Amino acid sequence: MKSNKIKDVLALSIALNGATRQFNIVRKTCLTEFLHEHSSVKSIGHPAKDNSVFVLDVPSNLSFEETIKWMASELELEQVSSQTREIQLPETSSVVVANNQFRDSIILVINDVNQKPIDLLFIDEICKGFTEKGISIYSVGCPYIPCIRGSRDLRGLLSMVELVRILRECKAVITNDEEIRDLGEALSLNYFYLCEEDGVHYCNGNSIAVPGQVFNLISKSVQ
Repeated sequence: MKSNKIKDVLALSIALNGATRQFNIVRKTCLTEFLHEHSSVKSIGHPAKDNSVFVLDVPSNLSFEETIKWMASELELEQVSSQTREIQLPETSSVVVANNQFRDSIILVINDVNQKPIDLLFIDEICKGFTEKGISIYSVGCPYIPCIRGSRDLRGLLSMVELVRILRECKAVITNDEEIRDLGEALSLNYFYLCEEDGVHYCNGNSIAVPGQVFNLISKSVQ
């Protein structure tokens, strides 16, 4: 698979649920960890010379559901049913993600690579309202961006698999990362994508005048 997007490797994981044979994953990337324990994956890297090779170059205009169907078709698999749509994530022994500690929390994913600028003071004001209510906030984004005041610092400590696990568990996700936004849409997460253009702040595409508006939007969604 040529894609380096999390949502695409998760779509592949779901598509492979319909396989009656096992596959070798040829290309090793930071995302192949998602497939390490998949029941339809025999090995990762170094396929036998006589193996048939499937090249998955995912069209960029497909939705998550369309990507699953496209991959199943390309791999000559049965289309997955609603009963076989579970994402098979590898088990983790990490103490950080144990004990369902993120279930009542808000996860903050702020990254600086290839993302639109974002005012950290604006995000700080949003998070302040939740910390004053006793709601835990975890920063799990780029370690080069300052940890937002009042949040618990997990920057650089999570694998990609662990990140997806806690995003599926938490109450809400606040992010400026387009890939996390796309992942949130794909997995029906309660996400809030923030960006800034020409001095105007936006949340999920809607212009926002003050941080309190975002706080209220998130508060209503987690009640």
